[in-house]
Amino acid sequence: MKNEILNKLKNFKESYDGKYAVMIPLVEIDGELHVIFEERSHKLSFQPGEVCFPGGKIENGESPRDAAIREFMEELYPEVLDTAASGNASESNGSKDSSSDSSDDFGEYLDILCQLPPLPGPTGAYVYPFVCAVKKFNGSFSSDEVERIITYPISYFIENEPSCYPMERKVIPPDDFPIKLVTGGKSTYNWHAQKYDMWIYKDTSPVIWGFTGRLLHAFTEIIKT
Repeated sequence: MKNEILNKLKNFKESYDGKYAVMIPLVEIDGELHVIFEERSHKLSFQPGEVCFPGGKIENGESPRDAAIREFMEELYPEVLDTAASGNASESNGSKDSSSDSSDDFGEYLDILCQLPPLPGPTGAYVYPFVCAVKKFNGSFSSDEVERIITYPISYFIENEPSCYPMERKVIPPDDFPIKLVTGGKSTYNWHAQKYDMWIYKDTSPVIWGFTGRLLHAFTEIIKT
């Protein structure tokens, strides 16, 4: 039993199922680094019209890095993926290595600069953020997911501080929670609210807030430090 437990722990690999990855894309425009944002398609049922970074759910067997790259390509370079898919379908000998890193496949379009600490997203699931330098920015996007592309110079966010609003998430236990078993019981135990800051960039259009605002603020603080 002991060896079995130790072997399981040694071979344990984190599962990213149900988690998300996003990409903060940077592009040089007129000699200055800009951040690329998306305005979500107004046809989407979830957060239509909100400002966001390219990203989405990590698929089964996929690393956060590969998921961030895939979502970046799907949303900003759909024509490249269509061409790649056509090419792969025409291969009859299966010579392409399916285990190769996505950055190897799309290295001519982006260069991963770093991975930022994960943050809890709107649903509570962790989001794994990456930062990349965009090599071939042509302004294209997937109209199924994106309404339009927006860019702001990084200097704008350094010079214009967002507004901060302290937020709380309350813990609401179910009616059948066995509070009597908890040390102290109902008379002494108080559920703690989870506190976090919400950052809103009021002068951007559209307004940048929510998870994107929190991540953008964290990213900007790294640059300013």
